[in-house]
Amino acid sequence: MRLFRRLAQSSLATLFVVALPFAQAQAEECVTFNGINHCGMGAAQLKLNGKELHVVSPNGSTKDGVAIFTEGSTVWSAGFRSEPSGQGVEQTVLTGESEGAAASTATLRTEGGRTSYAATFTAATSDASTYTASVYSRGELVASVSGVRYGDVGVTQVSNRPVYGYTPSCTNQSYNACRQSCMSAGYPNCNYCSIPCVRTFHRLELNGACVWTMQVERSTFALAQVGAASQVVEGDTVELTEEIDPSGSYPYVNFDRILVQSTAKVTTLTDVQANGNTK
Repeated sequence: MRLFRRLAQSSLATLFVVALPFAQAQAEECVTFNGINHCGMGAAQLKLNGKELHVVSPNGSTKDGVAIFTEGSTVWSAGFRSEPSGQGVEQTVLTGESEGAAASTATLRTEGGRTSYAATFTAATSDASTYTASVYSRGELVASVSGVRYGDVGVTQVSNRPVYGYTPSCTNQSYNACRQSCMSAGYPNCNYCSIPCVRTFHRLELNGACVWTMQVERSTFALAQVGAASQVVEGDTVELTEEIDPSGSYPYVNFDRILVQSTAKVTTLTDVQANGNTK
């Protein structure tokens, strides 16, 4: 996540319109959750329920969400559950901010039963920035594709049908929806319905590259076609990694906020952690 000072402020404003100014976020409803300050965005309402934070969107708007103040962190993670809006298209945008500007975004878009994963980074000029999209299974790399242009889809979940022989280890669904799905699939147990899948934003120590990592229920994925035939694999984790140009990188700048904006009726966060914060 190396910010290029030569990138004009006007370009950042155009590329990352989802970013909310600090002063505006401060004016919204704010709560402390896991020792970390969370502020509502748009019309979202924040509701604490024990070890869960519910972000309720009354309108299913992409402007609704929560700003999480990570105070100069290099690692952020949280468990995610969501209740879809029921619209034709569901979308979640995750943004990592540094020094008041959006340094990276990950966009998850679901339509027609297919979920696509795309990312943007600001480690290079807009016409050259690329990233690597990877799929993992039980911690092992299954397949990856490099040279995906920023903003383009790197991975698409092509089927949400159960993968038989593998009981999921976590879920992004609500507990009740997961139980129904589990029983319909005939899994031997539904204990995973109590475990939210985790999403993480961090940087690599070796070169400072930003990485989005997203656990999912095991599924079938198609990787982007970049100079070769598309790969179709099974996995349970999607990773989007910034590609750094060593000749033009700048010193790494820690990120100060994570923005979570979604059309979901309710986005539930659990076990939020950021290494710039202490409880």
